[in-house]
Parts: sequence; structure tokens; C-alpha cells
Amino acid sequence: MERTAGNQLMIKENNQKFIIDTLIDRGATSRADLAKLLKLSAPSVSNNINQLLQKKLLLEIGEGDSAGGRRPILLDFNYRYGYIIGVDLSGQDLKIALSDLKPEIMELRKFDISNEKSGRKILDIIIETIVALFAKHQLNLKQLLTIVVGFPGVVNEATGRMALLPLWVYVWDEINLHEELQKKFKSKVIIKNDINLAALGESRYGLGREYHNLVYVSIDRGVGAGVVIDNRLYEGTRRAAGEIGYLALEATDVAFDHQNFGPLESRVGLPGLIRKIREDLRAGCDSRILDLAQGDPERVDLRVIKAAVSLEDPYILGEMVRIQNQLAVIMANIGILLDLELVILGGQLTSLGYDFLKPLNEMVGKLVPLGTKVVYSSLEQPVLYGAFAAALEYVQSNILSLK
Repeated sequence: MERTAGNQLMIKENNQKFIIDTLIDRGATSRADLAKLLKLSAPSVSNNINQLLQKKLLLEIGEGDSAGGRRPILLDFNYRYGYIIGVDLSGQDLKIALSDLKPEIMELRKFDISNEKSGRKILDIIIETIVALFAKHQLNLKQLLTIVVGFPGVVNEATGRMALLPLWVYVWDEINLHEELQKKFKSKVIIKNDINLAALGESRYGLGREYHNLVYVSIDRGVGAGVVIDNRLYEGTRRAAGEIGYLALEATDVAFDHQNFGPLESRVGLPGLIRKIREDLRAGCDSRILDLAQGDPERVDLRVIKAAVSLEDPYILGEMVRIQNQLAVIMANIGILLDLELVILGGQLTSLGYDFLKPLNEMVGKLVPLGTKVVYSSLEQPVLYGAFAAALEYVQSNILSLK
């Protein structure tokens, strides 16, 4: 076949991509070793490396060991070539983190948005914070390669349109977050479901690193799951995979109102738990929770529930067992359906002081024929680390064409 300029350009780009990928995977390597690993000629490797050095995509970082003769110069990928921003909009705290391409968090800022009624105001906080972070670290905004946002609900990544939104995110109805951020920063913007990002974060940087197939289950203000199959995030045709809050537990759930939350979410989600406790207390339930809430059921919150668990209040322990049993059935069914090796449990449910792990592992172990292990989330910021993972996938695939 005739060698055309287009073919030669494609070969050169592929070779440069192979060099970058190899350095990211292996770390610092010499020219000679790269030529051997990639089965390319020494002149070809040297020419491509010189071009990548000129673009500042690679760095010479010093000399390596030598068996005799001249010590080789080691090359590495320039992890400060560009920067990424992760945004976590999954809860009451807005979290915004600046990272290099390693990724390593250079700075994380948090903002309480629990009472914020304006999506425009939250968007302004995100924009102002990104600008401030780059200014503080003396970086040019042209080095911002990607912004990844973790958002509750189902997100169309192409349009930024959102569906199946929980009640507390109605403030975004009139704002297209994707369009607004891309227009402001002229950088790639990726918006994904927050729990999907948490699953991706655990898969890449947490306890899921040793497993090919896993599910991250979050029990918090909402209930959701992120699915990783063969080390890749599975989001479904309509990006709605993992919306387990809508799972039914019995036939009567067919009459459930699915406008903003589903049957499982109403039973094990934290707002549903608080609502049930308040109703039971008003109905005369005997529990120390009422004393902890100063006699007012409406004062029951997560702090009160946690205190009741620590006091081993029989009523609240009964509620924990109820939630544990319902989760065990769901986890076992998902584990059987997908042949899962691991289920990771995250969200504020795990902070209430009750040990869910032992009973969950016992029950899931009995129900799943080949076994599925249940563990707590190991990352302090799983959504942000998932955002970094998604950003780096994009950057690594497009590194030669990025600004």
C-alpha cells in the first residue's frame, strides 16, 4: 500500500501515544528501553521523544543505572503539563478540587450549599473557585484540560440535560451546567452521575483495584449504585444503570409514586429513615431517641440517630437490622445477576456507628453461590477521585490534540 502523508502522520501520532502510555504505566524509562518495549527503531523513538519534549509532554528527569558505559537519561510523562478540576455536587457540601495529571489533589475547597435555592449562585461559586484556585497556584487557565462534575440523577453527557433528579436538586431546572462551564472555560466538560464516579474512583484508586467486577452502593440522601464490569464503568444505554433506589421489594410497590424517589430509597435512604422514625415517635414508639431529640420528633436528624446507636437503643438497632436485611437481599441479587466479586458500601449510612459489614457479609455469603465480598468505601472523596479517573481517561486518549 502506498505510504501517504496521512498514513505517516497517523503512524507518528500512534507511536507518540504509545510512548506516553508506556511512561504513564511504567514510570521513568530510557530511550533504549522504550525502543525495546515498543519494538521501534532507536532513531524513530528518539525523533518522537524530541518532539514530545518540545511540546513539554515529556521531561528528562535525570540519569538511570548503567551496567557499564554512559548512564542513560530517563524520561517521564510531564504530570504538570495540564490540570483537571473535579466537582462533587452529590450532597450538602459542594466540593471542588484542583489536581495535576497524576492525579494528586493540590487543593480541595468545600462550601455548604444545603440551604442554597439558586442554581445560578452555585454555578457562580464553582466558576469563581476554579479561577481562584488557578490564580493561587500561579497557573494559566489555558492549562485547564478537563472539568468533571459528579451530579445526582441521570445526565445526558452530550447535552448536559438531566433527568430523575432527587428533590434537593430542583434548583438546576433552568441551568445547563455543561454549556455554562464549557462556555466559560473553553475546556472539555464531563458531567456524570455522582455514584458512577464514586464506583470509578474506588475501582481505580480504592479497594476495587484488585477486582474486575464490582458495584458501589451509596446510601445517603439518595440511594444509588455504580457498576464496573471488566474494569470499565457500565452506565447503560440511557445512562441510568445503577438507579437502585427504584428497585421494588414486593408486588405492592407497583403502586409507588416514582416521581422523585423509589421504593428502596424510601425504605433505606436516610431521609426515609428519618421520616419513619419521626412517624413512629409521634405514634408513641418507646425509644430514647425522643429524649435525644429534646421531646420533639421533628428534631430527629443524623446526629440524634448516631447518638441512639451508640447508646444501643433497641428501637434504632431494630431499624438498623431492617435496613441491613433489605440491603443484603438487594446486594445478593445484584451479585448473582452480575457475578460480582465485590460490593462497596458508601454514603452517610456507614457513619452512623452501626456495624453493617459483618451481618451483610454473612447474609450475602449465604445467598450468593460463589460468594460476593462486602466492604466499606476506602476513599475519603470517592466522587472526586472518580472525576479524576474520568478526566484522565479523556486526557490520555486525546493528549496529542489538547491545547
